Amino acid sequence: MLLVGLTGGISCGEFFKATWFTLKPIFTRYVGKTTIARIFKENGVTIVDLDTLARGVTAKGTAVFDRIVAAFGSDVVDQESGEINRVKLGALIFNDANKRRRLDSLTHRAILWETVKTLFSLFWVSVRGSTVK
Repeated sequence: MLLVGLTGGISCGEFFKATWFTLKPIFTRYVGKTTIARIFKENGVTIVDLDTLARGVTAKGTAVFDRIVAAFGSDVVDQESGEINRVKLGALIFNDANKRRRLDSLTHRAILWETVKTLFSLFWVSVRGSTVK
């Protein structure tokens, strides 16, 4: 099983020079993580998106959701959807290192655990050909 990580900060403006090879280069240009992930997906590569895993970990009804609301108040909850309003939460933590560290301490372990479970499941499928129950 081949594992590739695409990294970079949120809206960091970093770009990757990517060349997609089959027998010859199909393209060479500067592209972002989203474009690389889309190209991989279009070519049959399984994508594990940690942003998506993080949204699941912090979804309404989870223990992490409850901890975030307890730490930052109900103002970070979107009144219509009942989910975390990431714009409001981001505004709270963006310029406050202590609040950002607090959020990280509430979310990172759960996100890491979901990542490990997902990768193990993919590995298991690649070796055994069936899903983990």
